[in-house]
Amino acid sequence: MNFKFAHNNFNVLDLDKSLSFYEEALGLKEVRKIENEAFTLVYLGDGDILYYRPRWLLA
Repeated sequence: MNFKFAHNNFNVLDLDKSLSFYEEALGLKEVRKIENEAFTLVYLGDGDILYYRPRWLLA
């Protein structure tokens, strides 16, 4: 079966535990991390899909 995530957001309580799960279960690895005072964004990828950066992050 073939499927792709186009874009999804998951809020998590334990980032390290969540990253381990997504790598072990789905083969997704961190491709970019953005941290600031209010939140942390972590982009995961499987190496097949090109990285996408939203325009609001370019500023």
